[in-house]
Amino acid sequence: MMEKIVMSDEPKEEASFFSKIGTKIKLIVAGIAAAIGFVFIVIFNRRTSRLKMLEHELKTVRSEIEIEKASEDIEENNSRIRELEEKEGAIKKKIWGLDNKAISDDVTNEELDKFFDERGF
Repeated sequence: MMEKIVMSDEPKEEASFFSKIGTKIKLIVAGIAAAIGFVFIVIFNRRTSRLKMLEHELKTVRSEIEIEKASEDIEENNSRIRELEEKEGAIKKKIWGLDNKAISDDVTNEELDKFFDERGF
C-alpha cells in the first residue's frame, strides 16, 4: 500500500512581504531607524545629564547652608545663608523647568543641523 506523493512544479505564491523586499532596501531602512534611535538617545541623555548636574549642585548648596548655619559667626553667616537659599531657589526653578518641559516628537531642521554640526558632520 504505497502511495505516491505528487509534487507539483508550480511555485508557491504565498511569499511574505519581507521576502519580497530586497536586502539593500532592508539595510537602508534599518540604518535609518538606527540613526533616528541614536538621535533620540542623545537628546534624552543630554536632558538627564543636565538634570543630574543640577541636582548635584543643589545638594552642594544645601550642604553649604547647613555648614553656615552650624558656624558660630551668626551675623556674617545670615547674609551668606540668604545668598545660598536664593541660589537654591534658582536651581530648583531650573530643575522644575526641565521636568515640566514638553518633549516634542518633532525635531526641527535647526535642531538637526545643530546636532550634526556639533559632531562635525
